[in-house]
Amino acid sequence: MTFTQKDTSHTFIPQLWATRRVGWLLDEMRLHGESAEVKDEVTRLARQFGIVTPYTAYLIMEDEHQRHVPLAAQNMRELSADVPTAARTNDMYKSVDREAKDERSRNGAGAVDNAENLAQLRNGENLEQAAQMGQQFQFAARPDQSAGFALAKAPSPSTQPGGYRVAANYAQQARVIKGRAFYQNGDTWTDSTWQTNTSIKTRDIKFGTDEYFDLVKYHPEANEWFALGEDLDIVLDGALYQVRHID
Repeated sequence: MTFTQKDTSHTFIPQLWATRRVGWLLDEMRLHGESAEVKDEVTRLARQFGIVTPYTAYLIMEDEHQRHVPLAAQNMRELSADVPTAARTNDMYKSVDREAKDERSRNGAGAVDNAENLAQLRNGENLEQAAQMGQQFQFAARPDQSAGFALAKAPSPSTQPGGYRVAANYAQQARVIKGRAFYQNGDTWTDSTWQTNTSIKTRDIKFGTDEYFDLVKYHPEANEWFALGEDLDIVLDGALYQVRHID
């Protein structure tokens, strides 16, 4: 199929296609090993279509660090700063690559989980079903605030080993609206397209001011993007508008 860039009437179709494509590519990597071409395609699709799982999150963070993307423009900067949890995404991704190198590892419990998770991505028939693989992973924190990582299908947070309690689910911090992906870090939603040109001119806008409402009025096509919140980094007409709420 050919997906028209300007057609936003059925945006779930390319997003569902990309999700299934990522699942298929990761499964190919699990069976046959990592290649630069496959890795790059998974990273590109995951970022563009907001596909956040422990496998793809690692690739997005690694790519941003390798390209020296400025911190403010990084999509996964909150997860990247969560060092123990970021390390677990590394482990999850690397386990896929290890399976291709060690035939025996495919029989282990971790390999079975990988196969089931990637099959769920690969065979999703709608966005909710396809998103379940990402949603079943809960990123949690211990009472002492040191981060950890646990599966939602494990016992409830209050009874998990080590006293884990759910702090955040990074899989929920990505939204694709009218074909554009936004990532949440703290209170701020960041337009993923900013990374393609971080040298564009920047304008600071205070939320709720006349200047803000003039901007919204001038860009009615962006209403759903502005609705994300009071703190928003959004690219419009070749400029980055950094909307911030007034304290």
